[in-house]
This record gives sequence, structure tokens and C-alpha cells, in this order.
Amino acid sequence: SEVLLLVLPRDLVRREIPQLTDAMGGIFVDGSASAQVFCHHMMALKHSLGRATTEETPAITQGTLGLLGALVQGDDITASAAQQATLRTMCAFIDKHLRNPELGGDSLCRQFRCSRATLYRLFKPLGGVREHIQRRRLMACFKAIAAQGHRRIFDIALDYGFVSPSHFSNLFRDFFGMTPSEAREAGNRTPQMVTRIDLVPPPPGA
Repeated sequence: SEVLLLVLPRDLVRREIPQLTDAMGGIFVDGSASAQVFCHHMMALKHSLGRATTEETPAITQGTLGLLGALVQGDDITASAAQQATLRTMCAFIDKHLRNPELGGDSLCRQFRCSRATLYRLFKPLGGVREHIQRRRLMACFKAIAAQGHRRIFDIALDYGFVSPSHFSNLFRDFFGMTPSEAREAGNRTPQMVTRIDLVPPPPGA
């Protein structure tokens, strides 16, 4: 048997194919059309790179990344390892941008160059992308409310995109089983619960 190894800088992959930044294991389903297309491309590279000039190398690199990105975007991310890696990368991105009012399905599709169908399929086990973002924002609010006793509760809610005090309070109470004011009191009594809040499991069915 013969193995061809393609090594790409992580920064390049992060920029060109961000959904594969943390990928491990198989990316294509064995025997799929996408796997065969990329395999043929790799074999062509093997036979052609020896004749490639320095000037041609960037175009070859971009062409390879473009092909890989197109195949991945074509919804062939069905291998479990690739799905989980993509989901982890997207969740990390969401956590870093919770204060961004533009954060949502459209911005994630643009950032990770994927279709809405792929995005919704990936987040289905978490109850949906919109629901996941809302839960993470509520968790961030809980931590800030419990830790930042000097700030008004609704000012914190505004930081994370909640524009209605009553709507925020209802969402907060439904998710945590306590009001924002009770969360602040609990945080004052038990500071360590602020660090434990990330361990709260998703609601049933999520």
C-alpha cells in the first residue's frame, strides 16, 4: 500500500477552511464521491509536483485548498470525527463572540463557509443553533450577574443582546429556575457557583 501525506499550516487551514481547524480522524466517508475526487487530486499532485516551478506553487496550494473546501462545503462532512471537530470549532467561535449582535446562523455560515442545511444538522443535537447561542448568552449573563455586583442586571443583559427586561427575566428564570436577582444573591453567598455554571447541562431534549 502507499500513503500520501499532505501537510498544511494550521493558520492557512484556519483562514481558508475554518471548519476543519480542529478536525481529527476521517473527513470523508469511505468510498464517497468526494473521497474519490480528492484521492485522484492527491495522486495527480504526486505525479506533477516534481515539475512544478516556485511561481506555480501558490496556485497549486490554493487550488488544493479550494477543492478540499468545496468538497467539505458540499455536505460530505458526515464522518463523526469531522462533525464533532467542526461543531467544537463553531461552539468556540460562538463563545468568543457572544456580545456580537450579528452572531447567528447567517454569520456562522459566512464564517465557516457552510450551507444552512449543514449548520442546522450540526447543531441539531444541541437543540438548534439559535437555541445554543441563547443558552450560552444566558450562561454568560449568569456568570456576570453573580460576579459583577456593582453593575445593573439589565446593563449586563444588554451586553449580550437582550433588549427587553421582562423577556430576559422570563428566559433566565425558565432556564435557571431562579430570577436574575436571586442569581446575584446566590453568587454573593456562594462565589464558587460562578465557576460551576458552565457545567449546567442543556435542557431536556437539547
